Amino acid sequence: MCSLLKHVRIEKGCIDDWYRLEEYHYRGNRPYGIRHVFIATLQGEVIGVIVYSMPAPSCRVRNIALVRVLSIDEVNREFITIIG
Repeated sequence: MCSLLKHVRIEKGCIDDWYRLEEYHYRGNRPYGIRHVFIATLQGEVIGVIVYSMPAPSCRVRNIALVRVLSIDEVNREFITIIG
């Protein structure tokens, strides 16, 4: 195990944590339909954030991969989107 990881903590965060680190994220979209936010901290400082949000209701590639179109209830129950 990397010795740095001994000091990194993962804990629940909030959308303000994402906004604080927004400039470092590669996706330009603002989060929507947020389900969970987690942060990584090192010595009390936020060094990373991940946001889990509701998936897009329509996704052609998902439909192709699953060989069918899921209902919105199935999509929301079975899938989640990670936003940097």
